[in-house]
Amino acid sequence: MFVLFIALAILVRVKSNLKEAKKKNMIVRNRLKTYKQLLFRMSTITKVSFTGKYKPIYSKPTKLQEEIIKKPGVEP
Repeated sequence: MFVLFIALAILVRVKSNLKEAKKKNMIVRNRLKTYKQLLFRMSTITKVSFTGKYKPIYSKPTKLQEEIIKKPGVEP
């Protein structure tokens, strides 16, 4: 039950951030209609980690993903 509660809290936050981003950003408004599309678009970002002293490597975000990342101030 607790895990479902945390998931619901995160989902509500994602929905509210998407609604706010749609008001301010034309790219997000035109290309994302629902939060499911947002989650699907962001799922393609990957992280590759190596053992040892190496830093993780992230895939290059698309233009839409960059706009989404800039809005809430999240580092990829």
